[in-house]
Amino acid sequence: MIEPTWARVEADFYVGSRAGEFLGYIDGKGGGAFRAYDTFSRPVGEFDTVRDAMHAVLAATSNGSAL
Repeated sequence: MIEPTWARVEADFYVGSRAGEFLGYIDGKGGGAFRAYDTFSRPVGEFDTVRDAMHAVLAATSNGSAL
């Protein structure tokens, strides 16, 4: 499986892709909170770390909800 790529577009804003396909994004909300969104900009959840938010975006993609 091809590994995802995460681009830090701005401070605390990340965009995920895999093989040119958009996976979703993460928006830091200050105070250590990160909101994750799927391919269709639907909220996936709020997380304490960017790493947890990245995993949530990937999980939303792998279970088919973001495809």
